Amino acid sequence: MPVHIGTIGLAEALRDHGVHTTELAGWRENQTNYFWTDSDDTHDRYAGVPNGAAWHHTVSTRYVPYVKNAKGQTKACGWAGIWRDGALWQYGDDGVATYVLASAGPANYSNGANNREVIDDYLPTGVRFNGPQRKPDTPGFYGNRYTWTTEVVARGHGTAEQMLLRDDVYEMIVNAGLAMCQFFDWSPYQHVAHSDLSRRKIDIQISNHGSDPYSISRIQDDIAAGGSGLMWLNDMYDSSWMTWFNDTTIPGVVGEGRYYCSNDGTYDFAAKTGVAWGDGPIDGKASYSEKVHAYNVVFSGFALALDQT
Repeated sequence: MPVHIGTIGLAEALRDHGVHTTELAGWRENQTNYFWTDSDDTHDRYAGVPNGAAWHHTVSTRYVPYVKNAKGQTKACGWAGIWRDGALWQYGDDGVATYVLASAGPANYSNGANNREVIDDYLPTGVRFNGPQRKPDTPGFYGNRYTWTTEVVARGHGTAEQMLLRDDVYEMIVNAGLAMCQFFDWSPYQHVAHSDLSRRKIDIQISNHGSDPYSISRIQDDIAAGGSGLMWLNDMYDSSWMTWFNDTTIPGVVGEGRYYCSNDGTYDFAAKTGVAWGDGPIDGKASYSEKVHAYNVVFSGFALALDQT
């Protein structure tokens, strides 16, 4: 059977970026009668590629990914979550953060009815859309054939717990997004939320990595920051890092060291700062991009100091 040569290399690109990737049988041949918009008038109808990525959530904490349902329809190009016991999960200590490939072609009904604004004016240019979408859907317009769609297995709304992903799942999403940017030559801002495409939808609401409920912007920022070092940065917790960020006086690094680090028991917060870990509103709250900024500022300060000696 023919394959979509425009997208089938994505599996290797994901793995190159450290993303644990599972390929469902038949994903390379799917869809054979439903094409990316830019492949309609070309000699090879399988050469098309999406214009960007749309990130959705399943509104469930467990989901079994599939290539086609009983009607022969595809719901997503890919699925993301914790792979365990033949299903993807949102919660649990067991299992591996995994991206599951389901269709090399566009999903049949994932995006639903959309407003054309983001797809026509923002995705082709890579300019950031400051969503969510506030305009009604464009009559008769469906954006499925424009975007690579991913279903993140997450309840996705309600309590704070329902919005929380395991850190390695969030890391995987960011690194998968970075892989897509390099594979398709996208800007980080060609990753959008379902709520960017239609005001009927809410944002993916999957992360505690910041207070902004519009969490796709956090994902875009973390993709733009480079992605691949995310877990290492999130694991800054020992006393040397804490001391480093506490003691630096370089402008641009705002907050105490406890803002940038986590607690593994090697740093006595109560003794050093007068406030026990967990009693402070800033404990471990820095985002990945803020940690990267702190690194860059402090290293720049070291370089300047060495240059002046």
